[in-house]
Amino acid sequence: INDEDHMCYCSICKITPPLRSTHCRKCGKCVLRRDHHCPWLGICVGLNNHFFFVLYLLFDSITFFIFIKESYPITSQSNDSFIKWFFTSFQCAIICSIGVFGFLQCFFLLIFHSFLIIMNKTTWESIKADKISYLKEWHSAISPFSRGLLMNIKEFITMRWNHPLYQFPSDLRLEQWKEENSF
Repeated sequence: INDEDHMCYCSICKITPPLRSTHCRKCGKCVLRRDHHCPWLGICVGLNNHFFFVLYLLFDSITFFIFIKESYPITSQSNDSFIKWFFTSFQCAIICSIGVFGFLQCFFLLIFHSFLIIMNKTTWESIKADKISYLKEWHSAISPFSRGLLMNIKEFITMRWNHPLYQFPSDLRLEQWKEENSF
């Protein structure tokens, strides 16, 4: 595979961004190893802050879990049926529902991003794999940038300080992967 075949010039930023980088229309700039634009935080999650985003999800999940755990005894002290309690303690029920929703959202995002870390993929690569030139030939569950479980985790933790350099997957690696993983 020729490197020039996969380089995409960004006509907005007037640059050719490195591999695994994309332009964010909301931020108006190209982001290194862009994962996604987070609407809740209003920023792009990429090379410099993806680790902190995952920590944010972890601490948010823990916070919501503690909130639910601490509010449960207050809501369960009533001997009334759930329906009666729900309508008599409507404000408390709404707050508890928000807590459960917040926990589930953060927890499932944490699980998803943990999977991405293990596979050395980004959300963008997972969603748009069939449209990304260097990923079209690869099986969607596998990342050509994966270096094994421990090295993927190490790269993720240290990528902010040790900017990894990515190379295009070679045809030889693709054929070897297909041979090793075919029936």
